[in-house]
Amino acid sequence: MFVTIGNHDVFFDQWNNFIQYWPTAMYYFVVETNGKNKAKDLYICLDNAQGTFGELQIKWLKHLLAEHEQYRHIIVYAHINIFRRDNTSADIATVSLEETYELMSLFAKYGVEQYWSGHDHSREEFSHGGVKYIIVDSMQEENNESAYMILHVGKELNNTFHQIETDPALLNE
Repeated sequence: MFVTIGNHDVFFDQWNNFIQYWPTAMYYFVVETNGKNKAKDLYICLDNAQGTFGELQIKWLKHLLAEHEQYRHIIVYAHINIFRRDNTSADIATVSLEETYELMSLFAKYGVEQYWSGHDHSREEFSHGGVKYIIVDSMQEENNESAYMILHVGKELNNTFHQIETDPALLNE
């Protein structure tokens, strides 16, 4: 499970709880495989809970991506999606066009394969510039279509979604 800070954590007085269990809002980790086909995969979590990434964080991202040749797969994720193809997003859910263009350019240049996000509460998957963009569902009791995503990692990345089974009797308690 990957943790990323969201707008509810920032704006609804949850930052102290978040930081108590997760000491940073941006981080990365590398997963190395064993066996004869050794590989390293890079996962990068960005903080855009306030609607922007900011200059310092994008500089940090560029530094991490500069070593892209050593990784088999690169995945970036954050709470707010960088763009949405329909008009369901309110203004607060939109990253600036300048940051969007810069990130799209970096992702294409350095071989980022997927960008995951949430915030909009409805799943969407599409590809642009060789990058797969995935907006995941919300996990709310009133959303009967809620699903979680499992990433299958091998030579290629394969995402599968699994609907969350809810017991209707529990929803009435």
